[in-house]
This record gives sequence, structure tokens and C-alpha cells, in this order.
Amino acid sequence: MEVNPPDPGEAHYEHSAHPLAFPSLREQQYPCRTAVVCNQENFTYGQFADRARRLAGALHQAGVQPGDRVAFLSSNCHRLLEAYYGVLEAGAVLLPLNIRLASCELGYILNDSGATILFVEKQFLAWSSLFARIFLK
Repeated sequence: MEVNPPDPGEAHYEHSAHPLAFPSLREQQYPCRTAVVCNQENFTYGQFADRARRLAGALHQAGVQPGDRVAFLSSNCHRLLEAYYGVLEAGAVLLPLNIRLASCELGYILNDSGATILFVEKQFLAWSSLFARIFLK
């Protein structure tokens, strides 16, 4: 995954801006400029900001409350980057899970964290059934 920041010489950076404002600020400045490249997929700043906002909205619709933990079992891809902004925009806490952990370790972390939602990338669905028994106790 590659993230393409704007050229510092092109525009003034707002150093005092809150990190969560990054997607919307860059969307306003560079809506059509490539922001994220992940494998064969490219997303502009406008698309990236929209995807993060839509995730936040979906989490609200799912009943996620401020402070809830939202777990992500994902490779280092655009979805995880979107989660870093979308989950926080929803007021929740992102819990990225390390794909190198054993299923019993993932189950323990999920159980201990009190995560209310778990997102699983397709390639890891088989794993989720292994640690679901621990998580769903």
C-alpha cells in the first residue's frame, strides 16, 4: 500500500489541524488527486474521505457507541487505512489485529478487549471460525 501526500511545495500545510481532519482537508484541496494505491486499486483523496465517512455512518447505524471497540483483522490495505479514520470518526476505538497471531491469541485479545464489532478481510474468514468459539463465550 502506498500513500501519496500532497507535494509540500504546492500548498500550505496546516500543521495545527487535528489528525482526524486529514481526509476532509485533503479532500477539499485535492479531491481528484491520487491518495492511496493498494495493489491494483487507486483512490483519490475524495474517494478516500468518502469511504472513511461511509464506514463511520455504517458503524453508527450498527449501533456502535462512543468508546466501543471495533476490531479489524486485515492485511495492510486501504480498508485498514480507512478504518483508522472511519472508526475514530464514529467515536469508537480501533483495534487492529495482527494477522501473524495464532487463533487462540486472537480470540483472547478479542475477548479481553470487549470488541463489539469484528471486521474480517475475506482471506482471513477461515481463521475467524477458529477463534470465534473463544470470542463468543
